[in-house]
Amino acid sequence: MMDSPEWAQNPCYKTPVGLHEHQKEILPQLHAWFKQHTCADVVKRAMAQRLDISIIHSAKELAENECSKPGEIGGAGTVRWREK
Repeated sequence: MMDSPEWAQNPCYKTPVGLHEHQKEILPQLHAWFKQHTCADVVKRAMAQRLDISIIHSAKELAENECSKPGEIGGAGTVRWREK
């Protein structure tokens, strides 16, 4: 999904234990990679490899996101806000 950057090939990162032990090395590299890609690009890449992924929006992003507004969802029907 990340185009196999060289650092990701490190054998120390191949297990959950290894990832945990080396998280201080890995996290800055992950952050740098994510800053170079939009949410849509990350989701598209993950879906292409059949990876589970979910975007967690802030309240502001959710209010501005077209997908969270009432309307049609491709073949799934109409989405409406439920009034209380």
